[in-house]
Amino acid sequence: MGKKIFIDVNGSNKLPNMAGKDLFFFYVNSDGFIKPYGDDWSLEKMSSATQGNACNLKAPLGGFVCAARIMAEGWKINYWNK
Repeated sequence: MGKKIFIDVNGSNKLPNMAGKDLFFFYVNSDGFIKPYGDDWSLEKMSSATQGNACNLKAPLGGFVCAARIMAEGWKINYWNK
């Protein structure tokens, strides 16, 4: 994995500064394209409650693959109201 990038959609000075809520993680691949972290994960793995870094409120260190999950689910945020 190449250079890592994170985006805070409302700025770092505004809360909640939380992965999957206002922080989203990307990387630059070997071809120079910006991809969401977890883009090679299955949707099941992305949304798992037990997989580390998954986009699930119960996942350990959760939220890191939320940009990939949002994209995989048709640009919808389906994980906060569950």
